[in-house]
Amino acid sequence: MAGAVHVIAFITAAPGKKDRILEVLVATAAKIKENEPDTLQYEFYWDEKNGQFVFIEKYKNSDAVTAHRGQPYYSEIKALAEAEQLLAAPIEARLIAPVGGFAR
Repeated sequence: MAGAVHVIAFITAAPGKKDRILEVLVATAAKIKENEPDTLQYEFYWDEKNGQFVFIEKYKNSDAVTAHRGQPYYSEIKALAEAEQLLAAPIEARLIAPVGGFAR
């Protein structure tokens, strides 16, 4: 089994769409928590300066990332974002690797 996979992602809200996106994200996070036991961390924050939701995600391994991306709600959120024109830019997700610091 490979080690944990860390992801940082950014969703840039279209003007006036922050609250709608937040509504969708809260509902999606509940589904992830219920259905994806190998998703170890799925948190998102609001960056007012850049008008973005910033995600910090941690998965047990690469299989968990693949499983996450294969869930129906993963594609549904993308389709909804397009249909309701929720985004000002494409969703950006980056795989990252810890190289220092600490967590408590």
